[in-house]
Amino acid sequence: MPAPLEVRRTTPADRGPWNAFADQFPDALYLQHQWLDLIADTLRHEAIGLVAESAGNVRGILPLIRIRSRTFGHMIVSLPFLNLGGVRADSEATEK
Repeated sequence: MPAPLEVRRTTPADRGPWNAFADQFPDALYLQHQWLDLIADTLRHEAIGLVAESAGNVRGILPLIRIRSRTFGHMIVSLPFLNLGGVRADSEATEK
């Protein structure tokens, strides 16, 4: 029986495993945790990284930014201002 999948917010200790997992995708540069931090720090929004793990291995990542705007309201989006984003996972089951 496979190990259960756990989805949780990232901690600073997750940055290395997150980046190593992101490296397997063609858009890896924009999936690096530093990019999420850069958007959050530069635009003063909150970075929310979600990581899916099973048996201590990263199986999926979801980079999110919480935007709070007086004009447009509050929303959570994946990699705003880029033409990509969303879940990256090692299987369709993990993605879902």
